[in-house]
Amino acid sequence: MVSCTLLYTLFGFIFVHVHARRIAAEMGLFLAHRLTPVIMPDNMYLVSLVHQLGSGMFFGLTLGLLSAILASVVSLFLWLSSGGNRIPKPFSIVLYAALSTGAIIIGYSRELPAVSILFGILAPAAYFVPWTAIVRNTLPRKVHWARWVVFAVVLLMPLVLLKGQSYELIRDALVDTPVLRELNTFYYEHTLLAADVIKPVAFRTQNAITLAEDMSVIGRRPHGTLWIIAGDPCGIKGAVLVASRLPTACRSVRQAWPAVIADKILKDPLGDRNKPMRKGIGTFFRGPILLIPVLLLAWIALLCADLSARSMPLAVGIIILYLAAFAPAFSHMYLRHQLYAHPEKIHAFASSSSEAQRHLALVYLLDEKRQSAEGLSQSELFALAKDPHARIRLNALMLTGKGEDKAYFFALVENALADPQLNVRTKACWALGEIGGQDALDLLKQVLSTDRSWYVRDYAYNAIGRIQPITLVVKE
Repeated sequence: MVSCTLLYTLFGFIFVHVHARRIAAEMGLFLAHRLTPVIMPDNMYLVSLVHQLGSGMFFGLTLGLLSAILASVVSLFLWLSSGGNRIPKPFSIVLYAALSTGAIIIGYSRELPAVSILFGILAPAAYFVPWTAIVRNTLPRKVHWARWVVFAVVLLMPLVLLKGQSYELIRDALVDTPVLRELNTFYYEHTLLAADVIKPVAFRTQNAITLAEDMSVIGRRPHGTLWIIAGDPCGIKGAVLVASRLPTACRSVRQAWPAVIADKILKDPLGDRNKPMRKGIGTFFRGPILLIPVLLLAWIALLCADLSARSMPLAVGIIILYLAAFAPAFSHMYLRHQLYAHPEKIHAFASSSSEAQRHLALVYLLDEKRQSAEGLSQSELFALAKDPHARIRLNALMLTGKGEDKAYFFALVENALADPQLNVRTKACWALGEIGGQDALDLLKQVLSTDRSWYVRDYAYNAIGRIQPITLVVKE
């Protein structure tokens, strides 16, 4: 699986390298027409090869792992059916072709089809070359029933924690834990470049689109769009889409009428050339991703089971320490049950000295599935928004944006824009978009110009669009 991850990280690097250059050229067009770009063309998030490689890891940890899971199913079948004997060559070729076809399908791109096909062909080899080297010297062994008891205890107990988990709870856990906080920052610093590969044009933050000179734009123009009408639309370097009524020297959206409906142009299939790849990544997140923690836990459990045959006391000690690491998570489950069963405790939780209880009070109030609950007072929410723990400040700001008295919290949100945790700053931008008004707009424009994080600036730009959409049509 590590081998497949490395292969598809290289695959992703090729795509993000191409997109980084395109984004830089597109942002150059925004600068040329005096529009503020979300990211400068020379920003390290675009020009640094190390950063591009980090963004490519997104594909290694999705498509790479998905191809490895497909191959692991075949490898298990081969292991059980061959009994250590040599596998017939014709059968091996058929299996390899089937796995290659599957890898090509889940990672196919109409943007760079040759790259998709090449890496799809290499994917099974990335799995089976190390697999063959490992199993060549491995013989099946009889396992005593006691080992399977150890296996079950170690594997199944932590899996109970997966029930009821959500993206928001996982995000909150990443925000405050020292080691995980660095992982969280790494993810958000690299995610936008990777996301640009699989996003349809209609969902990108900023788009530069060129039109032939005999065309015009009608209807609502989406926020973040620059429309350039030119005699040679293909000559404008950096445009994400080109539209014309007649055949052009470049790939373009063909329109029969001179009046272009903006939303229709943005949703044209030409602007979604990596849709198959996006579906492959979506398939991974809809189910196979759950196999990764299961496989990791199985690996740890097998090590403990093997150790138990040599020294049971030592194995038991390791298991106790292993399960103790999950004690805070089990405590969180218990407190969550207490609050949901007795919503009248919301104020006690919100003012508790326990960080876990304060966090749960906010999670409870943000839960749209709850039946009813008392809300927090302004003073309680104000205190939580200044909490020393980032995940509490983050959720308090989300409630701030949903509150009725917007003016009361404006200064609080303004202070949050300087928060050291980028997730808190993004939620402050979101809250300003909900508050609205000229003061909020001015603050968001300042964030767009000064914040060091591309992810935060992206949030600020989208919040600006909810208050005062930015779009421009120019002729060249």
